[in-house]
Order: sequence, then structure tokens, then C-alpha cells
Amino acid sequence: MEQEELFPLLCQTAQGEQAAFAKLYARTSGQLFAIVLKITRHNALAEEALQEAYIQIWHHAFGYHRGRGTVLTWMVSITRYRALDVLRYRNARPEINTEHDLHPVDEQSPVIPSQTASDNVYMKLSMTSVRRFIWPIFMA
Repeated sequence: MEQEELFPLLCQTAQGEQAAFAKLYARTSGQLFAIVLKITRHNALAEEALQEAYIQIWHHAFGYHRGRGTVLTWMVSITRYRALDVLRYRNARPEINTEHDLHPVDEQSPVIPSQTASDNVYMKLSMTSVRRFIWPIFMA
């Protein structure tokens, strides 16, 4: 069921369709956020990794090959690598790792990407040509 639902959305995203990308984000962001949160153990880092992952998904949606696995598996792989990259970057630059910048995960709180995650995605995208395609998605 998942593949039948996500594959058309990814194909439409590859063609630059904003609404399809918004649906893809809505259907997968919770699962992907849980993955990056487990890897990074900090909300801010998880949000950063998630926004990087969705930017890469937007830019590389055309590169998905159905025979290599499901859409979600492909997205999880991208997300996992973005989380590891964020951790490597933070570890390589310890001056960025300030206590006020990172807040450990509260194990009791639900795993839901915050509104700031989508705000941060927009800020990152505002520096790229993609902004004109997905601006309405994050303002909705």
C-alpha cells in the first residue's frame, strides 16, 4: 500500500509539482523525523537533518529507481545519511556544539517535527532556485 501511494507522489515531485511534494512530506515526515531523532538524539540536529533530507529528496526525486527498493526505503537512506552528515559536521566544529544550541530529546515527548522544522526548510530553500516551487507548501 505504501509504495502505491508514495511512488506517484515522488514521480510528481520529480516533475516539480508542489502539491505532491507537500503530500509526500505530510505522509513521511513523522517517520523520517523519528529516524533522525534516534540518530542525533537532539531536536535541533534532527530538524536540521530532516530539512537537509527533504531538500535532497526534492532535488533528486528524478533519481529514484523503482527496482532498487521502495520509495520510503530510498527516503530513509537519504535521511539517515543526512543525519550522519549533520553529526559529523557538528563533531568537526565543536564551537557549534554549544549547550544553548542543542536540547536533548525528552523521551516522554511525542516524536513530531516542530513548526520550526518547516520554517528552517523554507529558510534553506530561500537560497536556492527551488524556493519558487515550494514556497506555498511551507506557508500553508
